[in-house]
Amino acid sequence: MYCRSCRYPLSNVRGTCCPECGRQFDPADRRTFARRQWRLSIDHLVRSILVLTALGSLTLLSLSIWPGALADLVFWAVLSSILWLPISLIAFIILAVFLFRRHRQGGLLRIPKWQVAAVPTVVVVTLVLLFFYVPRRLAFLLSRSAFERMAQSAPPPGTTPVNAWLGTYWVDEYAGDASGTVFFSVHSGSAGLGPDVMSYGFVRQPSQQSTPFGAAGYRVFHIVDDWYWFRVSDDWF
Repeated sequence: MYCRSCRYPLSNVRGTCCPECGRQFDPADRRTFARRQWRLSIDHLVRSILVLTALGSLTLLSLSIWPGALADLVFWAVLSSILWLPISLIAFIILAVFLFRRHRQGGLLRIPKWQVAAVPTVVVVTLVLLFFYVPRRLAFLLSRSAFERMAQSAPPPGTTPVNAWLGTYWVDEYAGDASGTVFFSVHSGSAGLGPDVMSYGFVRQPSQQSTPFGAAGYRVFHIVDDWYWFRVSDDWF
């Protein structure tokens, strides 16, 4: 005999009140207590959701260090949504039914407030850090000196292979011009279902409307001082 809310063993309890959570029970009424202890408790479920949320947030923040990594993740997630979306919907329905049943039994009343607030707090903080590119800014600041040294040697027109680590980033190639603009390509990925390729990287003193890696969809985003990160498609139109 176990408490329906917290699964505390009630066989040796004197009285009709669970000493762990305070839920009332009647030894003569099987509807007021559980006969098994192995059933998933709401505490374990909430802790699991919190741990998964934290791990997911750390993964997203880590991937956001590299320009283009999250864009590739979203692209493949959309393509594979025909598989994971129905599974997620079924899991959500099962979870909703479980929570509703535990709510009727009074189990949800035992969830600590900090656990209830922790999940949305982690999500909001993660979104804010991603929106302002905080992980990418910090990673680039740690690598900036290596980029600065490389930028001092003005590359010839066109792209020049690098294939080396500059701090945190593996740089494939770089290019520059007489105005002092220097591009560093650190990642390339799909530009959609077509044959075009997106290039991502860092640029110092961007003053052009195109790049040596293409011109379509060219955008720059400020990081620090005269350094920006960019994305561009290899299409020229």
